[in-house]
Amino acid sequence: MIDDAAIAALVSAMLQRCLCVTPNLAKASVLSGRASTTNEAEMVQQARIILGRGARSVLIKSGHRDGDECVDLLVSEQGAKRYTARRIETRNLHGTGARCRRPLLPESRRV
Repeated sequence: MIDDAAIAALVSAMLQRCLCVTPNLAKASVLSGRASTTNEAEMVQQARIILGRGARSVLIKSGHRDGDECVDLLVSEQGAKRYTARRIETRNLHGTGARCRRPLLPESRRV
C-alpha cells in the first residue's frame, strides 16, 4: 500500500500536467480536500483549490446531483463558466463525462 503523503505527492505531480481536470462532485471533494457539495459557489471554490494545485482548468461535473437539470462548472484562472442541460433518464451513464471533455478543451483556454 501507499501512504497518504505519497498519494498527495502523486496527485500533485499529475495535476501539474493537466490541461483540464474533469472530476465529478465526489472526486472534486477528494482533489480539493473539502467536503462534498452540490452548492455552485462551493464547487467553484473546490475548483480554485484544484487550480492552485497545478491544473490549468477544472470542469466539475454534477451528473450525480439530484434534480431535473445538470449543472457543470468550467473554472480557470480567467473565470468560471456554467453549463446546464436537462437530465436525460438512462441506464447508460458510464463514460458520459469523458465524452463532454473533448469539445470543452478549446473552451477551457478561453474561460
